[in-house]
Amino acid sequence: MSHELVGKSPYFDWVRSASVVIETLLLIRPIESAVDFGCNCGPWLRALIDQGVDDVMGIDIADPGDSLLFPRERFRQHDLTKPLDLGRRFDLSIGLETVEELEAGESTEEYLDTLAHHSDLILFSAATPGQGGHLHINERPHFYWHAQLAMRGYTRLDVIRPVISGDLRVAEWYRKNLFLYARTENAKGGGIASSRTSVTSTIKFDQLSSTRGISCKPTSHRILALIPGMILARNHVEMIHLQSYILERLRLSLEDCELFTSLICDHISAELQNEIAAIGERFNYFEVLNDLKRWQWGIRNPTTRGIQLCREFNCTHLLRIIQDTFILEPNAFAADMLGVLDRQVIAGSIHSWQTSAHFRYCDEMGLERQNPLRYVHGALILAPRSLWEQFYLTLPNSVNHFFDDCLFTQAHLQSEGEIAGLSESTWKHLHGIDCEQCAKLKSGILA
Repeated sequence: MSHELVGKSPYFDWVRSASVVIETLLLIRPIESAVDFGCNCGPWLRALIDQGVDDVMGIDIADPGDSLLFPRERFRQHDLTKPLDLGRRFDLSIGLETVEELEAGESTEEYLDTLAHHSDLILFSAATPGQGGHLHINERPHFYWHAQLAMRGYTRLDVIRPVISGDLRVAEWYRKNLFLYARTENAKGGGIASSRTSVTSTIKFDQLSSTRGISCKPTSHRILALIPGMILARNHVEMIHLQSYILERLRLSLEDCELFTSLICDHISAELQNEIAAIGERFNYFEVLNDLKRWQWGIRNPTTRGIQLCREFNCTHLLRIIQDTFILEPNAFAADMLGVLDRQVIAGSIHSWQTSAHFRYCDEMGLERQNPLRYVHGALILAPRSLWEQFYLTLPNSVNHFFDDCLFTQAHLQSEGEIAGLSESTWKHLHGIDCEQCAKLKSGILA
């Protein structure tokens, strides 16, 4: 191990970047052991050792020789495109700016599997399209990796980037690309938990007041706000951008509640993907399903995924807002919401519809035919997670966007449930809103 190298370029810059991030990470959660897959000479492990974390291991395909910055007995040479089992678990898996050098497909899958196999907490970054760099052959937008790790049971915790975004001691690519991922399987009691240990139970969010969107205050209500997206045109991009600002305002307006925000898109046109990926970073969770074979007007699939996220985040309620429905008065809307959170009701705009088009679905579901049909309109629906799970997840696959709200409500009502109104003076469904109108709404909300 060469201590002298730490003070020389480029090692000094590498270790300095790592040290700033590690100091921030250790404020969030204690780390006693770590493994770095793609460690190079080991600046991140050096930073951990300097902070008192001695139980470290570094893995790379090439042996860095005399430039190794951590004890040689802690280094192992291995092809990261091949399976690896170190026979133990660590508090932290590190995978930084490595995966873009691996071929897409099986090589990448093996690398991500290795990260997940060795820890419930992953520190991860990867080069984005156009970033450029030595041997970069697999640059992807952030949402691609979010989705890949979500499939392995992890959720993104964007709690470090907001702290380091303006710190020029940290290399630009880390300030832009670095995320923390926590395993979300078997969520328990108010935190994101793993099958082995609670990941977030020891996170000290109060020490990171600049962190966006995560609260440490005690609360009886944790709400997941879901925007189901179908991004096909320029005005759809502007809608989502506007929604991101509105939900930030709503978060500030909700007292004694936690609000998690999510953007789950059924499809994004190829030419708009990078823009939506950038906007998606404003949400706590962003995912693209791209399930073209089961399109149901961009609503059913994202809603189902949102209900799953509610379980993973241990949320009590799901607030679904379709992309062209906007909360124009967040403070008043929040007060309206608080009035129904303690009730087992489906809340929104109550409509009556004279129709028989839903009869075939009622017959399939064993529901009584109702005409006129009384229901909560799907533009904006707030309900406890338990009702979404009981009555929405059981809707037949054939039910499309035009009837999911009607039948969700009817299934609840015919089980002796109740519905409640949320005043439409605080929110509006603006079908077909254009870019200019979005800009005007955004100006008004920011003002």
